[in-house]
Amino acid sequence: MRRQRLTPEDSIGYLRTVESESGKRVSVQDACRKLGIYEQTDYRWKRVYGD
Repeated sequence: MRRQRLTPEDSIGYLRTVESESGKRVSVQDACRKLGIYEQTDYRWKRVYGD
């Protein structure tokens, strides 16, 4: 089964969600796990799309 490629808007939405969860004292690792993405993916998106 092939994975769906996310649009930049979707990626930015995930970044905002992780950032808001971090504001609630949830670790980045736990926030990423909740969204179903890898922590490394979050860091790569931050590098590509900015903070």
